[in-house]
Amino acid sequence: MLCVAWIALPVTGGAAAAQKQIAQTDGPAVEALKIVNMVELGYPPSLTWQGITRGVVDLVFGVDGEGRLDDYLITSYTKPEFAKEVVAALKQWRFEPMRLDGVPVWSRAELSFSFEARGVVITRTVLDGVTMLTASMLEASNRVHVLSRQSELDHPLAVANAVAPLYPAKLAESGRAGEVMVEFFVDEQGRVRLPVAEGGAHPWFGEAAVQAVMQWRFEPPMKKGWPTVVKVRQQFVFNP
Repeated sequence: MLCVAWIALPVTGGAAAAQKQIAQTDGPAVEALKIVNMVELGYPPSLTWQGITRGVVDLVFGVDGEGRLDDYLITSYTKPEFAKEVVAALKQWRFEPMRLDGVPVWSRAELSFSFEARGVVITRTVLDGVTMLTASMLEASNRVHVLSRQSELDHPLAVANAVAPLYPAKLAESGRAGEVMVEFFVDEQGRVRLPVAEGGAHPWFGEAAVQAVMQWRFEPPMKKGWPTVVKVRQQFVFNP
């Protein structure tokens, strides 16, 4: 059994991805998503036999309000065996959900896994700003990138169904306006995956926008005649 080292364990994410884990003076207190139990990853034996000694996997995943893995998406990898190892372990992890004013909410986080023959290292947590690069992280030219750019699609991305976000009831008496930029993925079936409000948005506006986007549906994105996955950013404006 290989010895596995874990680095940068805290993970943040969710409808207010850039919010720190501190009480807000003009909004709800935000408690970040936490990983409370990890299952170690092993190095795929078949790759050792092939003389492959390192690799990388990038992953985006969502956790629901009960701390359960809700969704995940591999965004890049150097070998499919590495990706399978990451997914198998991730499904056994346990989490403490993100909370707004003590209320558990859905959240998103991103991780990069760096595999080496002596073990596996989590080298980066994107949403909490921690970055630790290793040699294998620099092997970008060897990666398979799952995501496509919108400019690479055969036709512009088309919305089949859209739902407008509701103004948050918790802000009804404040009379404040706000803007939210939501980032999400559209998969091969046109489904919205793993939406998250970018930093700077008020948490309740972000939560409302994310809940609306989760109900959207698109025509399947196509690249060179084949279904693909694409990253999308959509802005919402809230007025009381």
